[in-house]
Amino acid sequence: MLGLAIHVTTLAVQVIFLIFTLSLALVSDTIHVAADGLALWVLWLSQKQADNAHREVNVDLDEYYHREEVRGTAIIGALLFATAFLLLPFALHRYSDPPEISAVIWVPGVLGLVGNVSVLWIIRGHHKHRTVQSALAHIALDMLGSVGVVIAGVLIWWSGESIFDPLVSFFIIGLMILAGLGFMYEAVTTLRKLNNAGGH
Repeated sequence: MLGLAIHVTTLAVQVIFLIFTLSLALVSDTIHVAADGLALWVLWLSQKQADNAHREVNVDLDEYYHREEVRGTAIIGALLFATAFLLLPFALHRYSDPPEISAVIWVPGVLGLVGNVSVLWIIRGHHKHRTVQSALAHIALDMLGSVGVVIAGVLIWWSGESIFDPLVSFFIIGLMILAGLGFMYEAVTTLRKLNNAGGH
């Protein structure tokens, strides 16, 4: 919950900067931050549901929790994948006709990077759980996106060219597609193994 609070705060700051800069790179990174927050919420929810089931009907906590977190991972992956493809046409349009973008986008990029590092530090000791592993991977990729926004801001300030905004957007969209596909594939494979094991 503390990690989720950090992400919500980071998201709010990025939305404010987004309104004033209209940076597509910042749009992509903001959506990725929102997806990270969703991943952390799914993590908390799956833990709570598994614990409640264990208390009420005495089911095997580890098995129930594992199934719940794998399903959550699949949902997060699908959302990331779909969002990336929704952003792609806008990135292509911005690349062909880039509007003027303020270099100040490096500020929310730095804030996003600090927020991600903080959350990684908070949940680092719980990496044995599948949902935590997915959340950690999510956040690590978002850190790269935040670094990309910072680099775009610095390059725009240095060169005066806004083309770096859509270029960084392509980079972040690529990260989202790879992460989404990876999470969905891992979730489907793991659920198949669990179902086969249950059948035996």
